Amino acid sequence: MAHARATSADILLVNNAEEEIGPVVKLQTMFPEIRIFPAQPVTKTVFKTLDITAYPAAAFRAVNAGRDTTKPTLANQTVTCKFLDASWDIDVAAVKESEWGEDATKDIYKMAAWRGALTTLCSQTWYGTDNDANGFAGIASLYPNNDSTNVIDAGGSGSDLSSAYLLHLGTQAFCYAWGNDATLEVGELVKTLIPTSTDNTLWGWAQSIGAWCAICLTNNLAGVRICNLENASTKCLTDTLVAEALSKFHVGMKPDVLFCNRHQHHRLQSSRTATNPTGAPAPFPTESHGIPIEVTESLVQTEDALTAAAT
Repeated sequence: MAHARATSADILLVNNAEEEIGPVVKLQTMFPEIRIFPAQPVTKTVFKTLDITAYPAAAFRAVNAGRDTTKPTLANQTVTCKFLDASWDIDVAAVKESEWGEDATKDIYKMAAWRGALTTLCSQTWYGTDNDANGFAGIASLYPNNDSTNVIDAGGSGSDLSSAYLLHLGTQAFCYAWGNDATLEVGELVKTLIPTSTDNTLWGWAQSIGAWCAICLTNNLAGVRICNLENASTKCLTDTLVAEALSKFHVGMKPDVLFCNRHQHHRLQSSRTATNPTGAPAPFPTESHGIPIEVTESLVQTEDALTAAAT
């Protein structure tokens, strides 16, 4: 794949804009996953968890009567971090064309690269290899069918679909794993020779941005997916569906957060009946059955419908 660098046409767009206003970002700018998911640094980029899947059996016995002892059932699961690379570069000649000044132009590209990295990381968190085949597995892979364990089907169909997730967070549930004991690192901006697509070189500014990362998917019982949610007045996110999802959690494992997109957030609001004396509409919800709601752009409204697993 060829390198895509700033061209004179790109710099002309910068020059045509007012520097006093600054760059207007019309893309995703909020990343609640990064703020809410716990993060666990790990010394390796591939590691195993130790899972207890069954307790040893205990039994009552009479005095002087023995019993057969048993053992817990143990298993390993592998977590594989993948390298997320948001490094960028720009030709020194392009930077010198900017009427905003060299530093301001470099800051624009640095900001864009950083936000691009977070956008990719959040999308990968949910959709995994369906988002980027070279990345880590996502949460959706734990709940791939509408009859999978801890999946509730809202009944929608077609292409206008999304999912909502109730998650219990923590290092033994869902968390980010940052390999090599490092999070997303931003290197020094340096002036260096950079390659072109024709195997030549040119002088430019370059900066490395990257990290080894994954989302730990070691406990599918720590989450519930509500799938096949339409952006319509029926078959959308409701408090009734959230209550059904809560019933899937084992006692003592209460979810910490409910993630949904803004379309389903609106549908949840629309499904509620206002009870105030003024007759004003119900406010946009901040919780459902006591579970805080986080709205994310990373959960799209164009998911494929989940169907039953093939037999």
